[in-house]
Order: sequence, then structure tokens, then C-alpha cells
Amino acid sequence: MDIYYLTQKGKALAGSTRSPRTPEWEVIMFLSKHNGATREQIQSYVSGASSTVIARLRVQGIISNGE
Repeated sequence: MDIYYLTQKGKALAGSTRSPRTPEWEVIMFLSKHNGATREQIQSYVSGASSTVIARLRVQGIISNGE
């Protein structure tokens, strides 16, 4: 079971006052409030959070699963 966290880059983005309402930003804000979550938790609480969205955020270095 992977637990996803915000990286330093993700934490900096979470502090932004101008965030668009996209699934990517919703995942960032969710992880900012909860300090970490599994893929299943993210997908159940964040509308539009697909596996592709989570993978894109990992590739961009915004979230990490501890690897």
C-alpha cells in the first residue's frame, strides 16, 4: 500500500493563493490538509483524481509515495 505525500515543491505550491480548480490542484490541497493518503483515499475524496492525475503529479515531483 503506497501512501502519497507532498514534496517540498508540492508544499510550496499548496501555499499558492491562485490555484485553479483542477483535479491536480484538488489532490495537492487534499494532501496538504491530510499530510498523506493512499491512492484509494485520494480517489474517493477528490473528484476527478484518476490514476493518470496521480502519476502526472509524481512525474512532476509534486507528490511522492516514499520511494
